Amino acid sequence: MDQRLDGEAQDDLVRAVTRMYLAVNGLSLPDTAPGLEDLRREHQRALRLLESYTLPRLEQQLEAPLVVVVGGPTGAGKSTLVNSLVGAPVTASGVLRPTTLQPVMVYNQADAPALHALGLLRTHGEVATADASRWLQLRAVPSPDVVPGLALIDSPDLDSRVDGNRELAAQLLTVADLWLFVTTGTDYADVLSWDLLAAAAQRRMAVAVLLNRLREREAAQVRRHFATLLTQSGLAQAHVFTLPELSLVEGRMPVQFVLPLQGWLEKRAVRDQAHTVQAERTVEGSIDRAVASVRALADAAADQVVAARRLRVDLEAVFSTAREQVRLRCADSSLVAEELAAAWRAVDARVAPAHAGQGAVGARFRRRGRGEHDALDAVGEALRSSIGALMREQVDLALFRIADRLTGHPAISSRDATSVAALPADFVTRVDDAVLGWLRSVQQRVRSADPRSLLTPAGPLQEAATLALATLAVEGRPVRGSEPAEGPNALSEREQLEVHTPVRQRLLHLPGDVVPALAREAWLDLISALNDVILAEEARLSDLIEEGPVLPETVETLRAAADDVDHARRSARSPSSA
Repeated sequence: MDQRLDGEAQDDLVRAVTRMYLAVNGLSLPDTAPGLEDLRREHQRALRLLESYTLPRLEQQLEAPLVVVVGGPTGAGKSTLVNSLVGAPVTASGVLRPTTLQPVMVYNQADAPALHALGLLRTHGEVATADASRWLQLRAVPSPDVVPGLALIDSPDLDSRVDGNRELAAQLLTVADLWLFVTTGTDYADVLSWDLLAAAAQRRMAVAVLLNRLREREAAQVRRHFATLLTQSGLAQAHVFTLPELSLVEGRMPVQFVLPLQGWLEKRAVRDQAHTVQAERTVEGSIDRAVASVRALADAAADQVVAARRLRVDLEAVFSTAREQVRLRCADSSLVAEELAAAWRAVDARVAPAHAGQGAVGARFRRRGRGEHDALDAVGEALRSSIGALMREQVDLALFRIADRLTGHPAISSRDATSVAALPADFVTRVDDAVLGWLRSVQQRVRSADPRSLLTPAGPLQEAATLALATLAVEGRPVRGSEPAEGPNALSEREQLEVHTPVRQRLLHLPGDVVPALAREAWLDLISALNDVILAEEARLSDLIEEGPVLPETVETLRAAADDVDHARRSARSPSSA
């Protein structure tokens, strides 16, 4: 009964670890974003542990061979040791070894199915899957001189100058049941190696050490110091072997010197009670490390979510300010720069005051000369230019303000953070299209208010521009820049309004009480058109944030998966309470 419950608990644990793996594997991260190194590192560490060791070992029910990774710094004699243990030149050694990218695995053919299940050995002609990039690229060498139950992997140098080698060496340690650390009396204190040894201790992995080429005069001192370092790293129980400086025979160490280590490895490969206890201990340690890594991954992912949320708030605030500034500048006539004021004065000069007794139609045909058309066109073009300058100024300022917040932000790539500081290439065109569309809508309002306007040959930049200028002074303010210089002949604001209002009315053929209402509608239309352009820029940046590394629900999924594994482990340890 207890055995059945224990088996059920074991199955529950496998299912929980599988769900945790699926949650981690489903997390998609960008390739180039700065600030994501810690998150990416935890992501890869969790994937490697779960894919390459924890899940395969759980599913194989600890029946796989003992995988021994022989690792250490450059020149320590790793390849020579492997060749010596096997008794054949199965892996290359020498000065070119640090540039080797493909590790070598030597194994007994009887263990091929189990090694394939662990993802360490592909069958001949096997088709690469979508996960092929995470398969270890091993050169597999079957050898009858390796006892069944033992697989030796000759790892690249831990201190290699080739980044890929160092990463591959660290990845290999993830799949190891036992790490055979090979070093020398001069290189044993290498910092990188001890960082990896400490990680092995966290996983409760079995570790053995070979102090190679140990000189007799320094042996006692090195052993004492090395024992202290092992204790400080939580590896006081590690087995330590020593070899003196040896003359190689056909590139291999003399047999009598490697027999103690070889016998020790073969004994550990036997599937007895001690083997099972150590395998369980290592798997338990790998689950500990995987759960801790997934929790760290969830915490780092949560930081990304918070950062993206804060950035969205900043984005909304910055662009809200830009929209408000555009609205105010349209309302207070400050759009009328000197170019636009000059164009307006030219229209003013061409329109004579209406005389009493003249009909509206007659007045309309008297004033529709080519010169007036040109003057109104100039007003329209100047208006487009003024609006374009305002939009460039405000959106450029918004981009400048948000660029500092984007630079180095974890949810944005460095390329995107740099590019947003400049206006997009099509921005001017989009603003111009918005203004032209607005002017045409104003023209339609004018012609709807007075169908007789259809008799005139005016284009959208003529009638619409005139009403546009009315828009800028609808609150009773004169068109800024149209008044003469200060002096005895300067007009008051009231006098300016009295001068310009009749001009607008005569140009539009509309009663005086109609112009203010149309002007207000046109003003609202202009604000709406410009808002749409600004909102499009805000949406462009918001899309960058939405493409950030994780969604909030992903964080909760990761944490829940880790909780499920912890719960399943407690049940597996106490089957009677399940």
